[in-house]
Amino acid sequence: MTEMDDFKNSSCEEIIENNNNIVNCGSIVYGKVLEKLLYFICIPGVVVNLIIFYKRKTKSRSTTINLQFLSMMTFSDTMSLLCILFSAFFNKYLDLSNIISTIFCKTNLFIIQTATAFSIWCWLVLSAIRYMAIFKPYTHLKLYYEPLYASIVILFIICFFESKTVYNIEYLPILKVCIDTNEKTRKLLNVIEIVTSYLFPFIFIFIMDIKILCWKRESAKTFGIIHNRSGNKWKIIRCGLFITIIDLLMNLPSYTVRFYTSIISRDNLNDLHKGKIFNIIYIISQVLYFSQFFLNGLYLYKIVYRSQNQSKNCKKSFS
Repeated sequence: MTEMDDFKNSSCEEIIENNNNIVNCGSIVYGKVLEKLLYFICIPGVVVNLIIFYKRKTKSRSTTINLQFLSMMTFSDTMSLLCILFSAFFNKYLDLSNIISTIFCKTNLFIIQTATAFSIWCWLVLSAIRYMAIFKPYTHLKLYYEPLYASIVILFIICFFESKTVYNIEYLPILKVCIDTNEKTRKLLNVIEIVTSYLFPFIFIFIMDIKILCWKRESAKTFGIIHNRSGNKWKIIRCGLFITIIDLLMNLPSYTVRFYTSIISRDNLNDLHKGKIFNIIYIISQVLYFSQFFLNGLYLYKIVYRSQNQSKNCKKSFS
């Protein structure tokens, strides 16, 4: 019996132990269920985002900061969905050499993690812009290219950091998964990534958005009825706040699972992966994580749709 035959006949736990890697056995057992769910999520998500991009380019002439950032976020989400579809297609239909497969793994994981982190940081920049518009109006009026410059700097920093996280990634052909070969580095980088790409932006977004909502209530009590035009703007802002909070909450289960699996010991992690409850939680967290890629596109569509209706109403009023 050859070494490869021994490897094929080994249990999942033996493969984990022999290769000094963390492999989610539950994701192997429940992989088909998760794969089908991801197809149902990703394919409609890509179609919806492409339609929104088309409407944004052909029917909306507005180039506000909000629309620019939402367009970037929708593009990032579309790239993530395409990479997920490619990953599922790659694992099922392509049989390439280990070197090429590892390159695909690194590239795919890099794009997904970079796009996700950049999208969340764009939410933070948008929340900061809304916050400045209310509490620092003079500073907000002076903003021109500064938010875009900030987003470029953020993107470069994210790309640099994510290149470090995928450095030790390799492809395991028997299980058809991407794994990290350095245990200590994997745990440290995962914790840093979760804190910088989710926890830190989430805290600041939550604080700023809550302050905006509290200010809205106080101003309504103080000044009474709000002008219709201002009311329309507040509807868009409320929609943005709602989608932002839902978006971040849908990310929470996935990041919580990643954080917990990064800090516990290897023995506890192997035992955890054997449990059905954890695997169900894992699948739910992944479904929520990838479903949130719809939200940025829906928010962009809502703003474009409202701007189109407002422009039509203005034309009717002057005709």
